[in-house]
Amino acid sequence: MKPRFLFMLAPALMAFQALTGVARAAPIVTFQVPLKLDNLPPEIAKARVTCWVLKKDDFVVAVKFVDVPVTGGQYSGPPVSVPVDLTLPGYAADAAGWKCAVELVVSNGGVGVPDYNASTALFKAKAGTPLVIETKGSF
Repeated sequence: MKPRFLFMLAPALMAFQALTGVARAAPIVTFQVPLKLDNLPPEIAKARVTCWVLKKDDFVVAVKFVDVPVTGGQYSGPPVSVPVDLTLPGYAADAAGWKCAVELVVSNGGVGVPDYNASTALFKAKAGTPLVIETKGSF
């Protein structure tokens, strides 16, 4: 029997945080990523939300991931906050776009992307299940 799960990664909501009045303040881009997981196999322990800040040519400027717990085969908590640090010189100036995606983390440490055609049963979505694993945009 194939595991059936609902996975939704809604378009990321971005919040720019600035530390004003502090010398050498680091520019931080914080993505608020709505996430809903349901009917996951019991072996799935966490969901990993990764956000990248990209140059115009899609070259990665900066990346950060955040893990959230999956309990009882689901996650329906608050949006996942992923702060991406653009501290190094030129990083903020080079930023042209972004993308966020999700992976599932098995209790033994294995990681995989949910997909209808996944070769591993733990990551295989049942046909007809709403499945959005990545969202992206530009600044």
